[in-house]
Amino acid sequence: GALYRRADGKWEVVLHLGYDPNGHRLKRKRVARTKAEAAALLQQLKREAIFGLDTSVGDLTVGDWLERWLTDEAAKTVRPRTLETYRANLRGHVIPILGHLRLRELTPSALRLWLNQLEAKVNSRTGRPLSSMTVRNAYIPLRRALEVATRYGYVERNVARMVAAPRPTSSTPVP
Repeated sequence: GALYRRADGKWEVVLHLGYDPNGHRLKRKRVARTKAEAAALLQQLKREAIFGLDTSVGDLTVGDWLERWLTDEAAKTVRPRTLETYRANLRGHVIPILGHLRLRELTPSALRLWLNQLEAKVNSRTGRPLSSMTVRNAYIPLRRALEVATRYGYVERNVARMVAAPRPTSSTPVP
């Protein structure tokens, strides 16, 4: 890999990944503001290449990945009613809070913070906090989507597995 200073003062990072079947050089390019940021970016690209991660999905957000997972993966592997539930939970509870983050920047602490926000969120119909089952039902499809992202090499690890799943609590029905 190499660092180059551009005419506009920014730093360009280039990582050479070998050659395609036609003999053309494969490379990944990124731009950084400072030399220090560029050096860190080069190290990140090298690490991703070593781990076999797909470096072309660096800007993929959690929201974009979840939508893609719903249409490309979940739609083929779960029943229609389950898919509807996954879609409602992801669009209602996950994407509004975590959707703007880059998929690779999702951390266990960000997930723990998200779960804490959900547990404190008030149900607009009942005026009470969301039930533990609602929180769990939002967590499960996120964990499954991140598992597929790990398999595809989009992320290094499934950070949802590092955060304890919400445990359902038994509640007595309100008359």
